[in-house]
Amino acid sequence: MGFGINTTTPPAVKNIIIINCLFFLASIALPKFAGIDVVNLLGLHYFEAEAFNPIQLLTYMFLHDTSGLTHIFFNMFGLWMFGRGIEEALGTKRFLIFYFVTGVGAALVQEATWAISLNQISDAFNQYINTKDISLLTPYLQNLDANTYIPVSQALQLKALLLNKPVTIGASGCIFGLLIAFAMLFPKAEIFLLFIPIPIKAPIFVAIYAVAELFMGIAGTGDGVAHYAHLGGMLFGLILLLIWRNDDNGENLLQKTSEWFSNIRGKIRDAFSRTQMKVKRPQRNASDAEWNQYNREAKAKRNARIDEILEKIKRSGYSALTDDEKRDLFNMSK
Repeated sequence: MGFGINTTTPPAVKNIIIINCLFFLASIALPKFAGIDVVNLLGLHYFEAEAFNPIQLLTYMFLHDTSGLTHIFFNMFGLWMFGRGIEEALGTKRFLIFYFVTGVGAALVQEATWAISLNQISDAFNQYINTKDISLLTPYLQNLDANTYIPVSQALQLKALLLNKPVTIGASGCIFGLLIAFAMLFPKAEIFLLFIPIPIKAPIFVAIYAVAELFMGIAGTGDGVAHYAHLGGMLFGLILLLIWRNDDNGENLLQKTSEWFSNIRGKIRDAFSRTQMKVKRPQRNASDAEWNQYNREAKAKRNARIDEILEKIKRSGYSALTDDEKRDLFNMSK
């Protein structure tokens, strides 16, 4: 496939490819030389499984199947092919936000898919523990007859094994998010496929791909591919692009997000500054030297606080001050 676009690789795309390659090498080396199963540790597990960790919602997208190069090659090729133009159009900051939102969104959709299928297993084992009806477990365990009895401790272990078994890895959810972004940002771009001799408009190509993924997800092809996660990446990408499009191309949303984080940082800094301004008062019977030292330290702290507030006014205006900063400025100006 191909289309006219700058061949240079912008920083976000380049660094994401490098990180994925490093994770790929670590997934090969660490199990052999350190006994660390990177895929089991950082791959996405079902949220009720013992192996689940919330950080996996991020880390899974940097892992790929190490049994061959196909998985990582096509994902990184797709990232390079589509990501360059998207990063140039959105800017590096928004591109990174988009990439990780689609990746996490794909993970959440995969979790929801698992919740439907794996919840049945969890319920079956819970009911067996309460009723000892072995027929509840026959859909999930082989070679069981009506007289089979599994102790509760072993039943819990089997339940844990079955819930821990499914794991999702790969950047495919992110790549499908990039596909929808490419179709929306470059609707007139044409994609050429080796096995189709005519160019296909990007929106048509993405629509066909989405329908195919939906069909394979519903059909349950058993190919080990997280089709619903791919659609989740598309869905979250579409939602984010629509939000940005309706919000001055995302500038207001980014500004609000940045202001929110700045406000949080400001509150933390203010709390730290107020703590630092507190100078331990000497006892009443302290010497003149101790009182002089106290006055010098208190004055230095007060001046530092005034300078900090005035610098913020100079940088962002008086309206940017917090209530605590306004109160401190008023009290120290008396």
